[in-house]
Amino acid sequence: MEVINFLYLNGAPNKPEAVGLESTIALVAEAWELPQDVLDKSRAAIAAECEVMLLKSDGEEAHTTIPQDKILESYGGDGIMATLWGLFETSVRLDTKEKREQVLQSAQLLAEFLGMGEWLTDVKPVRSIKQEQTMQMA
Repeated sequence: MEVINFLYLNGAPNKPEAVGLESTIALVAEAWELPQDVLDKSRAAIAAECEVMLLKSDGEEAHTTIPQDKILESYGGDGIMATLWGLFETSVRLDTKEKREQVLQSAQLLAEFLGMGEWLTDVKPVRSIKQEQTMQMA
């Protein structure tokens, strides 16, 4: 879904970043030894959404294949961290430096795209929250 959300927000399925994210899906499948049909389904979903985007950009009517409530679904901090951690775990399972670097570049792109920096600066540390609660009780 992250790739599809990225495509919708950036509006161009052929941007280098989008192509890089798409190719990362094959590396995820390789790292976790997923069956080919899982990879094929992911690629088909992305291709279908790219086609919808292209039709809409030409002024034609088109409908997504993914439920609207799933597209552009926002992530909280837990979702962002789970996605990034999954990519880090994936990268260590790959056998070449180039493949690992590609997955890590995708993780960096998604960290920025999903707003990890904003989430980190907006979240108060647990210790700070407990200190505030203690001061309010006093």
